[in-house]
Amino acid sequence: MRTSWIYGAAIQTSLNGSEPPWSSGGWSFVPYDLSTLPATTLQNTGDQIPTPKYSRNATVDTSAIRARLECSPHAHLDLEDSKNWLTDWDLTNTTMWQKDNNTKARSRGFELGLSSFGKNTLLYLDQKPNDHGNYTTFFANNKRFQCCENKTDEQIGTASVGYWSPNLQNGSYYPDFAGTWPANFTVKWIHGRPFEGYCGIVPTHGCIPRLMWTEKPRMSALNCMPVIETANVTVTVDAEDGRVVDFELHGEPQPDEHAWSDDFVQHKFNQSETDFAINITTSHGILFITALLGAADLNEHRRSGL
Repeated sequence: MRTSWIYGAAIQTSLNGSEPPWSSGGWSFVPYDLSTLPATTLQNTGDQIPTPKYSRNATVDTSAIRARLECSPHAHLDLEDSKNWLTDWDLTNTTMWQKDNNTKARSRGFELGLSSFGKNTLLYLDQKPNDHGNYTTFFANNKRFQCCENKTDEQIGTASVGYWSPNLQNGSYYPDFAGTWPANFTVKWIHGRPFEGYCGIVPTHGCIPRLMWTEKPRMSALNCMPVIETANVTVTVDAEDGRVVDFELHGEPQPDEHAWSDDFVQHKFNQSETDFAINITTSHGILFITALLGAADLNEHRRSGL
């Protein structure tokens, strides 16, 4: 967890791992260098009783910052009606579908998205499946799912899909998807019985693997707004290891306006015959959210050389 905030957060929430140093209760505090504190010694009384080890606490006034989400159901998204987000395919149509030799033949399969409106990869948030509606993606990007099933001895088991994805509109795209910041994104959790082994026939690209569901999966989705706040705080820490013992906020937390002020702002162009460079500044809130939403998009990492 020392190398990545993503892994650190996952360990903390799922395995009850420890918070990072100088953090407590979701707040992160600006640390102080406590190495200059004077050492404390206890005089030995001369008997054989070992001297107990006492901890040294330091109390300092500092600044604190936290990020949290305010989430609610999408106002116009009816998840009970699967026709809003699922396509029911006839897998017996051999002009469209081809199965592996080791795959059990099935008459139908359900796929995430609406095939009748172009790319079968979008979740329309306002029930207006067109280019001017509000939508998000099921995956980290607008690709189709190709795997993975949960299968043991020919028995299809249950599996889940969960991704955070930006709310898009009228051709917007990640990472430059927001007109103003902070910007909402969608948290999704899909659960059902998926299966592999069928591929969709595309004349120009051959047969592309597609992940299907044996019956209609269930989905929950929330519309989430990121909130970043700051506060002045008095924090007590263990001077030996930096562990936070206690803290007290001074007043109500305030929105951190600096978190959203620079949205990939271009400042200076340097252009020559061999080099073209742009200086860009981005606020920490925007950098944090775009990194969070794009962390699972391996195609973007490959293209950027990460």
